[in-house]
Amino acid sequence: MRRAFTLLELLIVIAIVGVLIAILIPALGAARRTAHATVCQSNLRTHHTGFKAYQDSNNGVMPFTRFPFRLNHDLLTPVKEIADHLDAPMPRLEGDEIITGRPWTCPADRKGAAEWGWSYMYWPEPLFSYYEMDGNPAGKVTAMYDADPTETLFADVYPGHARVSTVEPGNYEHAMFLVRYDGSVERVSERGYWGRR
Repeated sequence: MRRAFTLLELLIVIAIVGVLIAILIPALGAARRTAHATVCQSNLRTHHTGFKAYQDSNNGVMPFTRFPFRLNHDLLTPVKEIADHLDAPMPRLEGDEIITGRPWTCPADRKGAAEWGWSYMYWPEPLFSYYEMDGNPAGKVTAMYDADPTETLFADVYPGHARVSTVEPGNYEHAMFLVRYDGSVERVSERGYWGRR
């Protein structure tokens, strides 16, 4: 005759399962954040590849724009120029809903892609407006970037990559990824990055 579990044995098993779950949940969250970061970096490298292909087809000049990309306002630069040189469909509108995906959407972004169709920012965009009065703004901005290839080209619009703060253990600070003109991808603290600008 088979002996049944006692109440004590059952409680011990439940406690062990609870401890294992408590150990696994943070590890799974960390794995998810790592996966998000990897996809975001890959997206930025893809942006850079499309950007350089555009430049190669346009005498080395950068895509010109005076406005941030806004799909629902028909402001498509530079995503359209990049998409034309990649095997990636453009974000699109279906009624009021924005349909987008890789490489335009960062998985850690909970706001930008849903509102505008793109999770990233084309960093030179304000410079084009600044140089527009002088004529040939695309040429002037391109020359600036050629002179300093460490300048930021694309960055997260809504940084959502949390990491443990080194200043205050246990606290989280937001981090953002950016790709520089030379193609290098870097993870920086949002607070530290904006403090240097």
